[in-house]
Amino acid sequence: MSVGVLFLWFGALKLVPNASAAEEMAARTMSVITAGHVAPDVSLLALGSMEILIGAGLLTGLLLRLTLAVFLVHMAGTLVALVVLAGEMWQGTVLVPTLAGQYVLKNLVLITAGLAIAAHRPTARGLRVRSPRGRPAATDTGESVVPDAPKVPTPTALT
Repeated sequence: MSVGVLFLWFGALKLVPNASAAEEMAARTMSVITAGHVAPDVSLLALGSMEILIGAGLLTGLLLRLTLAVFLVHMAGTLVALVVLAGEMWQGTVLVPTLAGQYVLKNLVLITAGLAIAAHRPTARGLRVRSPRGRPAATDTGESVVPDAPKVPTPTALT
């Protein structure tokens, strides 16, 4: 839920001129990535809208697989700034990020959160739950998903 709220919030800030601390960096990164073919106002509209849709998808669970795919593409795009704007991201070496670099690097935490969401996303038959040893446990539908569970004959199988 918190990742969804953050995406809604930060996405909305990108739609309001001068409200996001990251808007100039985001616009410059998009300009470099697109070889200057996308105007800054268009890139901020696209990025803000994308972040709002990601936030809404994470909060509602609707189209979660698509939401997570867009989320990972978006996060990969944010990390590109570490390379294309290297002069702004690092203080002489990649071991010492600037404040802007730290802002971008914090996205590694968001990526990890997105991967955790993807690993525990609901399946068609119920919520996939893992036991402490990493083996499948019972689903929220109540059925056992342990592969070696003994089969109990049903009354129709006895006749």
